[in-house]
Amino acid sequence: MQNATLNNVAWQSAQNNAQPTFYLDSVELVAGAAPSPTPITGLTLNVNATAPGYAISDDIYGMNFADENLAADLALPVRRMGGNATTRYNWQNDTANHAMDWYFENIPESNANPAALPNGSMSDKFVDQDRRTNTKTILTMPLIGWTPKARAYACGFSVAKYGAQQSVDPWRPDCGNGILPNGNPMTNNDPHDTSVAITPQFVQDWIAHLKTNYGDAAYGGVKFYNLDNEPMLWDDTHRDVHPTPTSYDELRDRTYQYAAAIKQADPTAKTLGPALWGWTAYFWSAQDWAAGGNWWNNPPDRNAHGGQPFIEWYLDQMHAYEQQNGVRILDYMDLHYYPQANGVSLSGAGNAATQALRLRSTRSLWDPTYTDESWINEPVNLIPRMRAWRDAHYPGTKLAMTEYNWGAL
Repeated sequence: MQNATLNNVAWQSAQNNAQPTFYLDSVELVAGAAPSPTPITGLTLNVNATAPGYAISDDIYGMNFADENLAADLALPVRRMGGNATTRYNWQNDTANHAMDWYFENIPESNANPAALPNGSMSDKFVDQDRRTNTKTILTMPLIGWTPKARAYACGFSVAKYGAQQSVDPWRPDCGNGILPNGNPMTNNDPHDTSVAITPQFVQDWIAHLKTNYGDAAYGGVKFYNLDNEPMLWDDTHRDVHPTPTSYDELRDRTYQYAAAIKQADPTAKTLGPALWGWTAYFWSAQDWAAGGNWWNNPPDRNAHGGQPFIEWYLDQMHAYEQQNGVRILDYMDLHYYPQANGVSLSGAGNAATQALRLRSTRSLWDPTYTDESWINEPVNLIPRMRAWRDAHYPGTKLAMTEYNWGAL
């Protein structure tokens, strides 16, 4: 090391406990040869380059909302416009409701020329970027039945209209979080404060606009459409317009209506659903856990559907639709996965124990012998499990995991 500036030196115990105070009389740096690395023993790695290979889809290396420089550097194959705010994004006025993520507010997207809308909207710009980086696009199509009514700020739970709430937007204090001071959720708000009801025609018109600008999926247009985002959480994330817990039947019926509309608008596009948030939603509906208590011992909605886990039932229903109508409206079974072990998902790196847990928890994706170290407390074995569900209930369906997070970013 030559001509270097040394700002500080730190001594750190290799043991995870408090150490007594100690003092150094002096510190001297002495030039010398670099120490030889300690050889690693007890580990042998063999690579058989002649063994049969397995094709891996480029699309597994996708990202959500990657910026253009990163997408270009990575030669990103696919990029998704997804998340809570995309459930209620209005492509016509370029405004999104940010749901419980930010006080149920309608917030217009930044747009230098709003008079030109719907041309030049955020979703158009999203596709434009993907075309510049040769990236396939996933856009989220709403199934919830509501969208922002105007290109203007608006509150789902106005303090002036509905009274005091536990928390308000510090920049727009009339916008509350919809929780009363006593901790109970508000239930008397009007969805029309922020939103207008929509039908499947809304998504058909959107796809017609996209096809006019970019062509259909087979000729360079938008290739993938997500069937909304985490619909089993709507009564929480979007409770200002959908306070009723989503049921088996509701999600099937909305999928039939909106996915069929997508396929009519662009038969060459691919759909991904049901975009469930995680483990509990794979097996039950929001209507089940809304019952409270030990609801899993007697889940009312699942019991009303023969006791069948939700995702199995859902795939059966999608398969039945194709058999009855001659059209596949679900191309990819899309599940989200957030590891449930403490300190892993959506968290910082943590201490050495957390980092080791994070690495172990990746086994939940593929290892049938790994018991998940969380409240799940059983093997998740997610990818083989997804394949088994698909093979048993809707053969030919592809698999997707459009959201996951192991933290430490």
